[in-house]
Amino acid sequence: MKRFITILLPIIAVFTMHPLYSANITYELPCAGYETQSNDAYIYGTGSGYDSDSLNSLRKAKLVARQRITSQIETIVNSTTDIYIASLTSANVIEIKEYLHTTASTISKQLLVGCNIVCQKTIKTSEQQFISSVAIELPTKHITTAFEHQSTPHNIDWVKYKEILTTQIKKEP
Repeated sequence: MKRFITILLPIIAVFTMHPLYSANITYELPCAGYETQSNDAYIYGTGSGYDSDSLNSLRKAKLVARQRITSQIETIVNSTTDIYIASLTSANVIEIKEYLHTTASTISKQLLVGCNIVCQKTIKTSEQQFISSVAIELPTKHITTAFEHQSTPHNIDWVKYKEILTTQIKKEP
């Protein structure tokens, strides 16, 4: 589903270092509809990029979309870790928490490689600039699978952690 989004040039200028500061311009960004479609099966990230070169605008859009997915993954994993840590009575809780956060960061980077592009469009403005819109998806099962395959020197109950993670993924959208 296509949506119309108003793009404020000052906001674009901040992200793209573009010097334009003028009135609002409305463009149709075909991939923007995915931003509200995250569910317990997929996490979606959308992004747009603005540049005088079409390839650069597309790169910027993909970067923003990946950052949005990373942010969602971090939110899910942080809440999962906090709930899991609260249930522990272990003496080395701080070490386990640090390990889980480090593991989450590593997993997040690995998962971004497996993202699928589900929408990619570029439009040329009347000012001869390009605006690219991208939507990417990440199956949530990849998140739980990535944690399943972790080995650790710490005494972490991965079955319990995965159960909490699955619950947090269902809450996130």
